[in-house]
Amino acid sequence: RRFDDIINFPSPGKKERDAYLKHLLNGVELGGSLANVSKSLTSLSFADIKKIITEAVKSALLRGDTTVASSDIHEQCRTHKRTIDAAVHKERKTQ
Repeated sequence: RRFDDIINFPSPGKKERDAYLKHLLNGVELGGSLANVSKSLTSLSFADIKKIITEAVKSALLRGDTTVASSDIHEQCRTHKRTIDAAVHKERKTQ
């Protein structure tokens, strides 16, 4: 089935990102500034933010840490952006 309507969802603003980060990190200690983490996630969707935070928490737990460092989140953000860039590049090559 084909859908002709397109629904655009704007990226979350600072307040929404901060609230969502607090929700995602509920019960997980953050080693760093929530404000800096939130700023690094500007222009990303809620789904992207969830994926990045989930992967950062997993990385910390697999290391045996109970604290998620802001550097864990920044690294996952860089990895996510590289993955997106590679997918876009691949898509452009096939067109």
